Amino acid sequence: MPLRHDTDASPSEGSLASSVQSKSSSTAAGSLSSVSQPLPSFDSFISNSKHRLVLAVLHELVEGGHEAVNPVLLDGPSGTGKTHLLKAAARNLPPADTPAVPETLGALAARLGQNPAATRESLLAGAALIIDDLHVPVPQLIQIQLCGILDSFIESGKPVLLAGTGQFSAWPLEVALRSRLKAGIILSLPETDLDLRLRFIQRTSEALALNLPRETTLAMARQCTDLRELLGLMRRMHICRRMNGTAMNGRELETLLSGSRPDGVLTPQCIITQVCQQLGVSQTEILGPSRTPPAVFARQVAMYLCRSLLGLSYPSLGQLFGGKNHSSVMYAVKKIKQSMTDNKVTHNLVTELTIRCQKGTPYPPQT
Repeated sequence: MPLRHDTDASPSEGSLASSVQSKSSSTAAGSLSSVSQPLPSFDSFISNSKHRLVLAVLHELVEGGHEAVNPVLLDGPSGTGKTHLLKAAARNLPPADTPAVPETLGALAARLGQNPAATRESLLAGAALIIDDLHVPVPQLIQIQLCGILDSFIESGKPVLLAGTGQFSAWPLEVALRSRLKAGIILSLPETDLDLRLRFIQRTSEALALNLPRETTLAMARQCTDLRELLGLMRRMHICRRMNGTAMNGRELETLLSGSRPDGVLTPQCIITQVCQQLGVSQTEILGPSRTPPAVFARQVAMYLCRSLLGLSYPSLGQLFGGKNHSSVMYAVKKIKQSMTDNKVTHNLVTELTIRCQKGTPYPPQT
């Protein structure tokens, strides 16, 4: 059995992903080029306690203690920082005559197919073996050649760092190659969580001088789990603002976000939209501090539906709905649940909303 560590097993919420470079002197002028990815490094990641093991293992791998952790394999969803980690590790290796250069499996397979001997020689001359996209299918002969290259690196005491998207167990690997990788340490990176996405959006918003309101930031963080997608959304918002001279309004933002929503996937944003349409309140009222009875009731219903349909934790719900504490969320969920038992109108309303959320059926416009 491989030594495997699932980094989402920690009770502490968090995620690991590359950050966006701080605002440069040209940001004030609204230049899109003012936002770029920093040079890959371990310090340029937004991280928390959930990823201490990942960073500790990688530091050991590149700082000379790699015999105990060699090879290291990173798996997990797309957009969780695996490629950035590979590049950071390559930059942190000790100086060498032939520096390690991360390479995708597809590109490496093409080189091995054209000139196996020269490719093997150039790889073995490197300070480390760093390969990305190991989930991509390649011919059996290429995988056999990789087995020999992998053996040579490990026998010579050189670090090996590999990564791919999805779970390692689902990658299309031949038995011999899979067996060798099982002897290493497999680290699984989880999807980015809400807290990290909020921090990412805030930092990128500052770099682009977007000045996004809290409601917009929350909507984007709820909608998108991939940081690359979030960066793309904010760049489009930046371009629209430059072209139109004004920030996007609520309808334009919803149109932009709806284009990034996977079909058939229920999100908190979908639930909140359904509740707003049915009860005639705005998202600003639900997500903001409004204490009017219609807004409070709509917020409680939305919290209940997010809890019952998505299984979100009370702290996560509190953050979604404007920074409420978890006891307030528990009270709201409990109140709606009790009201469904005592009040037939509430029961019918929540039941209909539940069906519409699950089917993704919009409410007809009110006349």
